[in-house]
Amino acid sequence: MKIAKILITLCIAFALIGCEQKLPYPLDEVQQGVLIDISKTPNTDMTLSAGVLEDNNISVTLNIPWQQGDYSHLKEVELMCVYLPAQGAKRSVIYKQGISLFPTTINIDMEELCMLLGIQYPEIGDRMDFVPNVILKSGLLIPGWNSITDTYNNTAFTGWQVNFGTGSRAYSYRARYTAYAPFYQEHYQGVVICDEDGWIYEVYATPISELPDPMPAGATAADIYGIEIEGIWDDDCFLKIWINKLNFEVIIPNQVIIPSWCYGSYGCYSFTFRRNAGELDSLNEIIEFDTDTLWGPYTFGIIHYILYFNR
Repeated sequence: MKIAKILITLCIAFALIGCEQKLPYPLDEVQQGVLIDISKTPNTDMTLSAGVLEDNNISVTLNIPWQQGDYSHLKEVELMCVYLPAQGAKRSVIYKQGISLFPTTINIDMEELCMLLGIQYPEIGDRMDFVPNVILKSGLLIPGWNSITDTYNNTAFTGWQVNFGTGSRAYSYRARYTAYAPFYQEHYQGVVICDEDGWIYEVYATPISELPDPMPAGATAADIYGIEIEGIWDDDCFLKIWINKLNFEVIIPNQVIIPSWCYGSYGCYSFTFRRNAGELDSLNEIIEFDTDTLWGPYTFGIIHYILYFNR
C-alpha cells in the first residue's frame, strides 16, 4: 500500500514539473486572501462545560502570521461559530463583526451564543468551532467554513509555525471547544481502525508509561495517558501519542516513526511526523490529527489521520 502511495506522489510531482499547466480560471481575476490565526486564549477554559452556561469561560484570540506579509487589502473579519451537536445537523452563526485590529481577544458570552444557536446550553458531545470569515476591501467574503462542502478554509497552512509570544506552534485555522464525555483510557488500546486520508487499515495501540517531554503545565504522571501506535503509515512504524486527562489535550511531539525505509534508487531515509496537531472525541472514542510527513528530503505534505478506538 505504501509503495503505491509513494509512486502516485512521485508521478504527480514529475507530471507537474514536466508539463505546461493551464489554469481552469483567468489568473488576472484571482484575489489574494488574508490568513488569520485563531486560538484559545491562555488561562481561559479549553473545553465546554455541558448542561450549564455560567461555567463556560471561553475566549479566542485572532492574529495575523508574519508569513502573511501585506494585508492592506483586508477590510474586516467576522467571528463565526460552527456548531456541531452530538445529535442533529451542523449549523453556524456570526457571533461578532467588524474586527479590524490584530491581535484581538474576544470573550464569548455563552448565553448570547446559545441564544443565537437556538439551544439552551451545550450537551455532552457538542462541539463549537470558532473560525474567522475574511472580508476584503473588494467586497469578497472568504468564509472560514463552507456550509455547502462542509470544509474549513486554510487547512493547507497548518504546517506553518507561528509564535505570538506564547511559544512556537502550528498555525490554527479554527478554535475547537468540545463538551467532553468521560475518558475511559482502557478503551484506547488493542486493534484500532486507521483512516489515513481515505486509506483504511488496522493498527495496534499499546499503553506506555513514558511521559511527554516537556510535561504539560500543572499535570502529573497520573494525569497523562500514553499510547504507542504500531503500524501507522507502514508495518514497522511506531507513533507515540499522549492525552492530558485534565483538559483532553492530544500531545503528539515531532518524532521519527521509522528510522530507515528504503525504496529503490531513491535511497533509504527515516520517516518523520512533525508539526502535529490533534484532538480527541471522547464521546465516539476517536483521535484525529494532522501531520507534516517527511521521508528524508521528500515531503508528503499534510496528511490527516483518524484513529477509531473500541470498535
